[in-house]
Amino acid sequence: MPLALARAFEERNGVSMLHAWGMTETSPVCTVARAPAGLSAEQEWEIRATQGRRAVRRAPPRGLRREVPWDGRSTGEIECADRGSRAATTGEEAPEKFDRGWLRTGDIARVDPAAG
Repeated sequence: MPLALARAFEERNGVSMLHAWGMTETSPVCTVARAPAGLSAEQEWEIRATQGRRAVRRAPPRGLRREVPWDGRSTGEIECADRGSRAATTGEEAPEKFDRGWLRTGDIARVDPAAG
């Protein structure tokens, strides 16, 4: 949701909108854009405009074994931990979607280190 729309909705209705990202395999939420305590109102809005805070890693193209930098510019595939309640826990039906404990989502993202 555009930041201007979220602000206007909150001002008009007194209800805060919260971005989140997930998929069926993550039951269904994997990230939530909740700002940490201690930020200014403007910094909090900057966090709330994102798709969420760190609950994922971003993978390089298949075959490379290093994580993509969290520099706000580099992009990579979002992966969710497939342990516990965050994501599906088996790769039996689609083993290509699982990589050493991580569910490969097929979604591409960049991470702002200040928002992570």
